[in-house]
Parts: sequence; C-alpha cells; structure tokens
Amino acid sequence: MRKLFVILIFIVSGFMAVNAQNLKDGATCPVTKAMVNYEGVENINISFIPRSLFVILDNNGFSEDLLNELKKLERLNMMFFNKEHGDMGVYEKILKDFDAVFTNNNFVQLKNTSEGGATLRIFVKMEKDKPVGMTMIYDAVNMLDIIEFEGSFNIAKIPSIVKSITIFEKLGKKM
Repeated sequence: MRKLFVILIFIVSGFMAVNAQNLKDGATCPVTKAMVNYEGVENINISFIPRSLFVILDNNGFSEDLLNELKKLERLNMMFFNKEHGDMGVYEKILKDFDAVFTNNNFVQLKNTSEGGATLRIFVKMEKDKPVGMTMIYDAVNMLDIIEFEGSFNIAKIPSIVKSITIFEKLGKKM
C-alpha cells in the first residue's frame, strides 16, 4: 500500500516516467534523468536536476582518497521527499559542512557538522582505483526518514528495497 502511494506521488508530481531500458553499471542517464530501481519495479526514470550527469553505480569500494575527491565538488544536489507535500525536490549543500565516517569498503557516511543532525550517505563507483561516480542520499529530521542502511538501501516504512538512487554528477565536474 505504501509502495503504491509513493509511486502515485511520483506520478502526481509529474516527475515519473517509466523506461524499460536496461542500463548497465557505469552507464549514464540523460542529464535530466535520475535512475531509481525498486525491487520488482525496474528502471523508473525520474526527470530531475538539469546540468547534472547521473551515473549508475556498483559497489566496488573506494580508498580513503575519496574524501579529497569529494572536496573537489564545491556543492552537491540532493534528492529528498518533502514530508508535508509528498513530492521530490532538490536541496543544495556545501560539502565543507560534513565530516566523513568510513564505515566499510563501499560506503561512506558524512555527518553534518551543522545543527540539525542530517546525514549524507554515499555509494561510490571505482574505476582503476579512482572514484568516478557516486550515489547519494540525504536524511534529515525534518524530512521523511528516507534511508536506513543495513547492507542495502531501504526506504523507511515501505516494503521495498531500493537497488540504486543515482543523483550525482561525475567527480571532478563542478555543479
């Protein structure tokens, strides 16, 4: 029921377009699209942030040089659910407000150093020992609790696993 409600929100908001194209890891979506893969619902393309390059990621891990690479991006765009209106939007944040916590070989959690207790969670795609793309989720206490990390991404209170939410442009390119 919740899953159906969320999908209905996407439709009503005008952001959802179903595309059966089977993109491989490392492939790029059109610059106005973000890729969201739910368990049992393949390749939902959501029209999203213009000027950004979206990359489908795998979980090959990263080195601690990642933080230096992250700092090359002065700003980042974030996908979030508006708790009051139920739609999707963009939130811009400056990276220097975050401290990195490396939790395992393919996951980094950045805790916001400013007031509010927000958390940024990132998957990173590696090519030849260098990070080339990221998947990023932003949690905040004043938004829907979007993510709980327990080996995979789970949308809170929705019985569906999110395989990937990809809303980052490639590393090294300014937004």
